[in-house]
Amino acid sequence: MLTAGIICRQVDEEAITLALNGKSTKPEANSRGFGIPTSRKMLVNGLRGKFFMWTGTAFMYQNVEKEEIISVPEQFYWNWLFSNFTHSNIRERPIQYL
Repeated sequence: MLTAGIICRQVDEEAITLALNGKSTKPEANSRGFGIPTSRKMLVNGLRGKFFMWTGTAFMYQNVEKEEIISVPEQFYWNWLFSNFTHSNIRERPIQYL
């Protein structure tokens, strides 16, 4: 997060953790739809896919085998939120994610 010209890795990592746990900056929690936590569970656990989220100097990667939040050097600072979802062939088995 850029605060008065200073990049703070700890804040970026905390922002990702809060988002992954359903904390929103939106005031109306009931009008948010399914959100990041449910989408991530559905994708990784149900579809056996991969999840990637990057903001500031931190990114989060998760697949069925691991989940990790990693800090990157300041030269790779990203001022926005980037997320990417990929999945394998879903026709192989029923989807069970919760």
